[in-house]
Amino acid sequence: MEKFFGPTSILVGISDNFVYRKPQHDMADFIAASLKKGGCAIIEAGTGVGKSLAYLVPAIMYALDLDKKIAISTETKTLQRQLLTCDLPVAEKMLQSYGIDFKYSICLGSANYICRKRFNQYIQRGGYAKRDSEYIESINTLIQASTPFNRFDVTVPDRIWHEICRIPEYCTNYKCNFFSSCIFQLEKIRWSESNILIMNHHLFFSNIAAGKTYLPDIDVVIFDEAHSLEDICSELLGFTINENDLPEFLNEYYTLRIHENTIKKKINPMILKEMESSIDSLIKQNNLFFMEQKTLCGEKKHVIIENRSFELFLNFFNHMQSFLEFLKEISLSISEEEVLFELDVYRSKAFTLFENIRKYSLLENDDFVFWVEKLENYLYGNANIHGQPIEIAAIMKEKVLSYYESLLFISATLSIDNSFDFISKRLGIENFDSVIIQSPFDYEDQTLLYIPKTQIPPNSYNYIEFLSQEVLSIAEITNGNCLVLFTSHSTMKQIYDNISGKTNKTIHMYGDIPASSVLSNYINDTNAILFGTNSFWQGIDLKGDLVRAVIITKLPFSVPDKPINIARMKLVESKGKNPFSDYYIPETIIKFKQGFGRLIRSENDFGIIAILDTRIFTKAYGKRFLHSIPKCTIVSQIEELIVSYHRKKNKDFK
Repeated sequence: MEKFFGPTSILVGISDNFVYRKPQHDMADFIAASLKKGGCAIIEAGTGVGKSLAYLVPAIMYALDLDKKIAISTETKTLQRQLLTCDLPVAEKMLQSYGIDFKYSICLGSANYICRKRFNQYIQRGGYAKRDSEYIESINTLIQASTPFNRFDVTVPDRIWHEICRIPEYCTNYKCNFFSSCIFQLEKIRWSESNILIMNHHLFFSNIAAGKTYLPDIDVVIFDEAHSLEDICSELLGFTINENDLPEFLNEYYTLRIHENTIKKKINPMILKEMESSIDSLIKQNNLFFMEQKTLCGEKKHVIIENRSFELFLNFFNHMQSFLEFLKEISLSISEEEVLFELDVYRSKAFTLFENIRKYSLLENDDFVFWVEKLENYLYGNANIHGQPIEIAAIMKEKVLSYYESLLFISATLSIDNSFDFISKRLGIENFDSVIIQSPFDYEDQTLLYIPKTQIPPNSYNYIEFLSQEVLSIAEITNGNCLVLFTSHSTMKQIYDNISGKTNKTIHMYGDIPASSVLSNYINDTNAILFGTNSFWQGIDLKGDLVRAVIITKLPFSVPDKPINIARMKLVESKGKNPFSDYYIPETIIKFKQGFGRLIRSENDFGIIAILDTRIFTKAYGKRFLHSIPKCTIVSQIEELIVSYHRKKNKDFK
């Protein structure tokens, strides 16, 4: 890797911003050796290492030398965009200078591609208003030009895209008249011809759930942002059913082609009549079922289900069985292949929906946690039922770790106390190589860690007033450009209301508009303040002067009564361990490290990290949080912070 990442690297002539970083060189060497050896490796690479190129180049070389296909899976769209628009083009230039070419593609879920058949049907039935003509024309132009495109390449309202996108269950593949020119099928050919495939964790585990049938065969997987794998895998291998899902699904029955006059004549009218009666009965049973589930919640938002709903479900189940039997009888009367295919798909979807309701009602899987959740948004029904695997270690071993020849788990936040024990056990990784690549940044010089000596505990009556004053003071010191991280929407709103009239700086708060829009508004503003919750703790990259202070209002413990967390902690306890120190604390430290990493994004960045949670020094576990981050200059008085910030800013970071 010397020629790519050494002091006289080929990058010198390719990138004006290239700075030799020994940590990047060391990481590339480690990745190359790991791929050659095979098996699993866990890599923590601190901010500023340049980890994307450090794994891309050795991975591409390995793929080309041994004719392997490599998947790079990320959590955030931000990193995907960075890989596609920045890192991969640079890697391409680096390798082309040695006469080496490679192919790469981004893989997206099926609904991100247009279905030409559905698009034509949409046009033929005149399903769009005159004002939408420009959208239709722009898509038609791309189709006629045979230009590969996906959802993110076109500006089309969701209401139109939902009418014309690909629905995998209803795709007839090679039997479709548009198969040879199908954009999705052409994309799949590109995937099969590419050396490197870029995807997100959701798609990777969706492919696992689909029996690895969606993506081409893959030899090596590189999980970047690997700290989030457990939650995403658990969510995707489980299920969520909304109160309105079954009624809406049953309503789809009336849109099936079996109701066309020419086909309807072939079906026994009595069966069709009984079918309609069955649908009415099922909807009533669904309402009774969910009413009972909501009763179990009482005044709580959600509750874990520990007793079977056998009697209630038995009646529900009998109606489900009758519905499936009627569908089967109808199918026996149909000879038209396309209509029969459509009906078979509908039957399959019905079976899956009913199966998940059965698993929930009968608590069928001991490895799952099942719960009911009351929703605040009544537009989409007011209850969900859920089922999720409690831990994914066994699933990972069977479906992932034993299948691919090499797996790399990479993130800036994977270790706890310089150990990978926590993440490896959560993901079922038993034999692995590992390395911690330290950040090249000088945090002691670049960061003032402000932990007020006098703090107010989060459960105190004047906690909101304390937070408000600290945020105002820090924003005044830095003249804005502060990222304030919250763990609660209600606390964030209270602080917003409290300080809005006390500062001349605009506060951009996540809540009523999408996170991407809030972030964009903040970036385009001057000396503003950014308020964010969960998604702002990670994945956002605000370099340079865009963030002069990161204010952590509270240690990011997840909601203590979250069903999946309760189940995981009970499981940890059943194994003779302490659920708080062995699960809850490590999980929180990883998120805390993510929030800390939002400040210093380059060698020239400088600013304040403020921790406004008294538990950081009043609780024994607080030391574990401080030991998890790089050594910084610690300040405990606001007056000292003012002097230190301006002195350092004016002297070394002008």
